[in-house]
Amino acid sequence: MDIKKILKRFAKIVFWIIYLFLSTVFIGFFSLIILEMNPGGSIYYSLAIIIAAIGLVIFFSTKVLKIRIRSIVIFLILAFIAFIFLSPKVVNIKKPAIYLYPEEDSMVSVKLGVKGIIAKDIPAYKNGWNVFATKEGIIDNKYDYLFYEAILFGAKFPESGWVVGYGELRGWFQDNLIKLGLNEKEKNQFIDYWMESLPEADYYQIKMADKKFLDEYMRLDISPKPDTEIRLLFEFTPLSEKIVINEPEIATLERNGFTVVEWGGILKK
Repeated sequence: MDIKKILKRFAKIVFWIIYLFLSTVFIGFFSLIILEMNPGGSIYYSLAIIIAAIGLVIFFSTKVLKIRIRSIVIFLILAFIAFIFLSPKVVNIKKPAIYLYPEEDSMVSVKLGVKGIIAKDIPAYKNGWNVFATKEGIIDNKYDYLFYEAILFGAKFPESGWVVGYGELRGWFQDNLIKLGLNEKEKNQFIDYWMESLPEADYYQIKMADKKFLDEYMRLDISPKPDTEIRLLFEFTPLSEKIVINEPEIATLERNGFTVVEWGGILKK
């Protein structure tokens, strides 16, 4: 047995393991740091950042480490797969709808501080929404609300919530959305969307994001500053059997002055 050959092979394996690990860490953290510098950037911006990170790894590998491009491609694919499995929890926020009710018809600026990527937007978000809103809540003479969907990194909901049978969901929404501050139009639009979006299951666990979660992952910067903000973001988890969890108290906010309302949700599978 040739000890030198064994040690050489072992060293080669160790090198590729370290290379794979460092490539994964670099691509992941480089991308996340840049995204943190531009919260709420478009999905195209995010893809460009990831491609740039991969390009830097390829350049360093070929010019400094003198690694063949074929080997780099194989290990970058492995690095990408590893990053997907090792990266912070990723959640898809479905249809956050932002309603604006200024005291007088006026221009309103809305900026999103999303800790992740904006995947969809109506009207086009660009670097923020600058829209004309009437006191009745009509935006730019044609929208009921500002719409977007987002991918969040590392988001985790509180532990408390409710467990509701599938057949009782509509009634639960009817009773509680008004208590939580929605008006009839907002409540009906919420129900229409989510009753179509939630697949049939025996039960649903429903959690609601608290202010800390919203400020960290989905900050809203609005000018002029609203007098009242009502923000409802739910996490829906289908269950095959009923479980017991602590139920939070429902506190109703009164609408005073310039009011902003937002609702949205996550379907956890």
